[in-house]
Amino acid sequence: MNWYLTNLFWILPLVFCITHTPLKAQVNEEFEKAFEEEYEWRVKQTHINGVYIPADLDEAFDELKRLSEPAGLEKFKAAEEISVARNLHFGLGKWIIINWSLYEGSRFSKHLKDKGLSFPDDMANFVIRSFHRHLNDRDRV
Repeated sequence: MNWYLTNLFWILPLVFCITHTPLKAQVNEEFEKAFEEEYEWRVKQTHINGVYIPADLDEAFDELKRLSEPAGLEKFKAAEEISVARNLHFGLGKWIIINWSLYEGSRFSKHLKDKGLSFPDDMANFVIRSFHRHLNDRDRV
């Protein structure tokens, strides 16, 4: 009896893994297909959830200027780049990530991916630093 219980402890998980693997693979394929279809739709949209999605960095700068108060822009421009990037990551950076759909995919996230950026936090940092340089008439990051 003891041998049976010991082997049953190892056999049941093995049987479970073998019988449920094909189902898991099918679910993953369906999920990936649905994700790809959604992504392909999202990268073609000019607006997602009522928010304008820039097509490129220049449009992102225009949109950030439009949405910002002049005094805030001047303060942003006058600050040091490293301070701006560090201090605004969890404010402006998260706003960019969420509103411009950098995780789920958007035409702006695709533009940034085409530039070699793949992680949304890196994309937001790049936008903040580039915007700061743009306002100060310096080359982009």
